[in-house]
Amino acid sequence: MKKFTELFPVPKFLEMRPAGLSFSSSAARAIALSEKGAGLALQTFGERGLPSGAIVDGSPADKTALIEVARDLRRELGLQLINLSIPDDKAYVFTVKLPKEIGSARQAVELRLEENVPLKAEETVFDYTLIKGGPAEECLASVLALPSKEAADYVEIAETAGLLPVGLTISADTTRRAIVPDDSRGVIIVANLGAQRATLSIVSRGVLCFTISVPIESLSSETTKLTEYWQSHRPDTETGTVESLTLCGEGAAKAGLAEELSLSLSLPVSPGNVWQNAFPFDKVIPAIPREQSLSYAGAIGAALM
Repeated sequence: MKKFTELFPVPKFLEMRPAGLSFSSSAARAIALSEKGAGLALQTFGERGLPSGAIVDGSPADKTALIEVARDLRRELGLQLINLSIPDDKAYVFTVKLPKEIGSARQAVELRLEENVPLKAEETVFDYTLIKGGPAEECLASVLALPSKEAADYVEIAETAGLLPVGLTISADTTRRAIVPDDSRGVIIVANLGAQRATLSIVSRGVLCFTISVPIESLSSETTKLTEYWQSHRPDTETGTVESLTLCGEGAAKAGLAEELSLSLSLPVSPGNVWQNAFPFDKVIPAIPREQSLSYAGAIGAALM
């Protein structure tokens, strides 16, 4: 007897893995991964610089320019389905305690939104992750919220460029998906270094818990402040201390930077392995040089969604 899927095969475009398309203030980057044996392999990649002012404070200020760039990448790389990674500037990342006995975790999180986000609930899109390990009577949720208009603007750009977006999140989240090992159980700070600013993110047990944007020249002092903040404000369910700082982004491969920060912070500091959740190097050697790949963390994490 034939299987149902043999009688009614799934359309080819639904079998495709979505590619990852990331926007930063300076560039758009795309990565497509393909199935290879029991794992994944790099299929194609590309990037386009953005004109000055195309994205301002995380928001798309020149939609025409962004559409043109996205369309160019679609044509060059043969993209169709994509997951979008957008700038963190307008995002809110926070943790909330929820009753253990809840009918709907999503509804419980929604009721807490306006306590943590200066927007009305109907003006906000959000997602959450339940974190295990809390007291018997409650659990902890890590929440990521965005203004609805911000998300809709980027979706509109992708669709106008001829792409089909199926997922959207912020750069701190997609970077975490690429950089932090799937089986991570500790507390890591991920620093995504841009030309002028860096995004520092606290990732606990693989979950994004907090993110902040800081001037690149203040990276060391702001990392110290963030470490101290986590130690004094971390949720009751999160008891781990910060174990290390992992670097990615355009400036992450700067000679001597990791060593300098490690001495300053008294923490292990190293450039991240952006491929570790995609494939092992003993089976797949990606075509992107390591230093260049550090700028693709957001796009890689989007492709892994």
